[in-house]
Amino acid sequence: MSVSIDAASEAPLLAAGAEDFANWIGTDLLLFANRAEAQVLTGLDDPSAASRRLAARFGRAIVKCGADGAYWSDEQAQTIHAAARKIEHVVDTTGAGDAFAAQFLSSDDEDPSAALSAANQTAAAACTFVGGRPPTGFNGHT
Repeated sequence: MSVSIDAASEAPLLAAGAEDFANWIGTDLLLFANRAEAQVLTGLDDPSAASRRLAARFGRAIVKCGADGAYWSDEQAQTIHAAARKIEHVVDTTGAGDAFAAQFLSSDDEDPSAALSAANQTAAAACTFVGGRPPTGFNGHT
């Protein structure tokens, strides 16, 4: 069984410290972090470089950058970037990161590039309504 963890919040990461957080979660996993969380954990502002450093520590990592897409990296320092889907009017970003992770993890495609693109698509769609719970009939691609 694979393990994935979302770093899920810059302030608690700052309070705990990057090294303690890393020791708590272990290795051989997939870490999801947004750009701010990745910077706290690595000290790097460049999300591509941060994804490589996180992957070297944890196994695989994704750094989510909102409208700038996302970066995936593995322990061999292979890095893939997928552009975000452009949306005309962002209503609310609540739940976009969770939608991204859910889509990536449920992707039937073994190709991380295709999974990243699908995850970006679903996260963008989640920004088109209010709240973290999709409306009835939401299919993740509208």
